[in-house]
Amino acid sequence: MVAVVWGLIALTLRPILFILTLPINFMTLGLFTFVLNALLFWFVAGLIPGFSVAGFIPALEGSSYSR
Repeated sequence: MVAVVWGLIALTLRPILFILTLPINFMTLGLFTFVLNALLFWFVAGLIPGFSVAGFIPALEGSSYSR
């Protein structure tokens, strides 16, 4: 279930947020993409009962494996 929701979020919401944060992403030479992925991963964890992420750093680590 988590993979389905993560896929839908990555397909719909991520491109929109990527375009909106393009100036920040440009200034950080693309590193803000990791932050954006971690925030979306953390958001998915909040949507799915039974799936939790302990904080931002674990979300950052978890999102880096899901690319």
